[in-house]
Amino acid sequence: MSRSACVFFLLFGVLAVALRLAASGGQFQLDEIISLEIALSDPSLWQVLAEPTDNNHLLNTLVIHILGAGHPDWLYRLIPALASGAACLVNAWWARRYGRHAAAAVLLLTGASVFLVTYGSEARGYGYLLFFNALALWQLQRYLDHRVPRDGLIFGLLATAGLLAHLSFVFALAGFGAWTLWRRLPWREQVLLHTLPGAMLVALYLSFIRGLHFIGAPQIDALPLIARSLSLTLFGIQFGPLHWLAAALMLGLVVGSLWRCRAKRDDLWVPWLVTAVLAPLAIIVLFQPPVSAPRYLLVPAHFSLLLVGTALGGWIADGTRPRLRLLAATALLAGLLGNLGADLRQLALGRGDYRGALQQILAHSPPGRIPVIVDHPFRLGKLISYHGRNLPGFERIIYFRQGHPLTDQANWLMLHHFDGQPGLPRQVFLTRHKGTFVRVARYPYGGLSGIVIDVYRRVAGP
Repeated sequence: MSRSACVFFLLFGVLAVALRLAASGGQFQLDEIISLEIALSDPSLWQVLAEPTDNNHLLNTLVIHILGAGHPDWLYRLIPALASGAACLVNAWWARRYGRHAAAAVLLLTGASVFLVTYGSEARGYGYLLFFNALALWQLQRYLDHRVPRDGLIFGLLATAGLLAHLSFVFALAGFGAWTLWRRLPWREQVLLHTLPGAMLVALYLSFIRGLHFIGAPQIDALPLIARSLSLTLFGIQFGPLHWLAAALMLGLVVGSLWRCRAKRDDLWVPWLVTAVLAPLAIIVLFQPPVSAPRYLLVPAHFSLLLVGTALGGWIADGTRPRLRLLAATALLAGLLGNLGADLRQLALGRGDYRGALQQILAHSPPGRIPVIVDHPFRLGKLISYHGRNLPGFERIIYFRQGHPLTDQANWLMLHHFDGQPGLPRQVFLTRHKGTFVRVARYPYGGLSGIVIDVYRRVAGP
């Protein structure tokens, strides 16, 4: 590798890590608060790890449990953010087999991806998931190239760690298994590669997955979920009229990348097809999970960025087809700019300003207790309790759902929604208590992870 190429990869690798460290600032969102509560709920590590909820990402829970309580939020996010950033470098190193242009495209796309940046910098399991997904792919490729038993054993350990990072690693595990079957490896090698992660998957199913319950996430229908994930993966676009166009373009690039794999006799299409399409469909059909959100498709998105990134880099390097080269460069630039724009919004707004909403109420209330009506006591209750605990005067706030005996005395109303849902009206009339509330402040978030909080004040009523 030339000196200039080394400088490029070092520079953009550092920027990818720095972007994730910057995104690890700001306030905890709801799922991070729940993850923290789970990890610190019991002195017994075994009892904590055995809690069968979808927010119990085992490796992350282990790290938080070891760190203990009382630390600033950024510290709980630090290790996942570093792991997610390191995954970009591992991806680029893996992609070197396709040429330096492919490695550069993969580094740029994975490094800037708002999808990977946002979830990879949270105090949850996604940063570890991306890290072990990248390492396991690289290690399996190394084994397939050289067939050294030690490499196969290391792959098994990395895949096992991926399952402990997040259960959605099962998509990658299915893709890796299909890849080794396609290569027609002898059964002894199959055993070497897949015994450890297979045994861990069985153990997790018997002790954890069977009793898994979902704390909750916005339910998204299949077609909008797929379109949103496609547009988000490459272009960083979630909503609006452009997201359907972005989804169609991403789908076209995937098809083109698969065609290129076929032309180059590259069987990378096998793990991609299983990981990004067949395995998620099988999970949906067989288990019918009660919640769906783009973050559950993070592994398919990660694989898709690697597939498309290597193809774009190859087309850019091909000097014999200038039009294709120009189109590939344009797609890469569009993806990079779209994601950087979404990253800037994420950095500006974070995952929400929940303390700001509480400070608004405290600053504009007379002395004494402050009754506040909330539309979702679980979600808003968690956010209020966590972010208000260190605010002066927070003990004055009492929150409850509409219909509580104190509702008639409440001068404040807190409502929430997620981006992509219909916006809330500026004025709200509570029929049961004949009270009119007007929105005085809105606290948005970066658009991928968090909750929009609208604060209303009573202007009429008893």
